[in-house]
Amino acid sequence: MPVLDATYDVTGTPVGGGLLARNNIDYTGDGIRDGDSAAFDAKLAEVAQLYQPEGCPDPDNVRVVFSVDFVEGSKDGNGGNVSRFKWATDKPGKQMFFVAGCTSSRPSRIPICRTRRRGVPNQLAMFDDGTNGDEVSGDGIWSIYFDVPRGVRLGYKYTWGLRGQGWTGSEEWPGNSRIIQVDDLNGDDFVYRRDVFADEATNKDRMNLNIRGTGR
Repeated sequence: MPVLDATYDVTGTPVGGGLLARNNIDYTGDGIRDGDSAAFDAKLAEVAQLYQPEGCPDPDNVRVVFSVDFVEGSKDGNGGNVSRFKWATDKPGKQMFFVAGCTSSRPSRIPICRTRRRGVPNQLAMFDDGTNGDEVSGDGIWSIYFDVPRGVRLGYKYTWGLRGQGWTGSEEWPGNSRIIQVDDLNGDDFVYRRDVFADEATNKDRMNLNIRGTGR
């Protein structure tokens, strides 16, 4: 496999000297046997810079990454300490789940919403293992990502529970849901939402405790 450094210099060529020594190869097409990989490596570095690993943008959907901070001592929107277990209870075996409901008139277009406006708790497990949008394994920040229609408005929240458990004893707070309008403002085809579990001063759909907010 070829290896290139950050400046696209080839530090490990797939065309070894042994291969060239054993075969009478003129891979540059100039009529002269090529005894090294310099020309091949130069072309490889040139075309490698054209590769775009993010692929082609989706005209209809945008990738949304949700991350929730579950670290003890994290701050809420007013700068105070969050009480993680004011509503949720802790016990062995629990993990973080994501639940969403849609205000869209066609929620079936959005797989994470199913057909329910409020969603079903403790079904969509989040990740704290460095995969599925999670940045650092085991840091107490859980993440998950979805591809959703551009411009859709979502209601969502987090639960600390056991798979299949009901709302009671798992949801970060009852009644309210968080809200997000999925708008890709900078045009990079990603939307990142970073939250703190049980933050009563966050963007709730009804009333929050943010002293600088307006209740939404």
